[in-house]
Amino acid sequence: VETHLLLRQARMSLLERDKIALRLVVPWNPLLHAGKVISLDLRNKYDGTPMYGHGDYLISSLTHTVRLGGFSTTSMDCVTKNVGMGQT
Repeated sequence: VETHLLLRQARMSLLERDKIALRLVVPWNPLLHAGKVISLDLRNKYDGTPMYGHGDYLISSLTHTVRLGGFSTTSMDCVTKNVGMGQT
């Protein structure tokens, strides 16, 4: 656990607030956490070709908002996954 924790802290320290590539709000999902890589699949609705911005993103920060009545959301700031690998 200690080696993975140190690696995760080192990767997260590479992130800069001005490098946010994607900010989105999705229905609440407790399985999402900072440091996880998510895939975004954006397709053209006419011919199904991939659109600009599709690919893998690293969650740099997120907030779970739980509300009464069952409508809860997860807000995420994401960067390109290359940042998590130590690449620019």
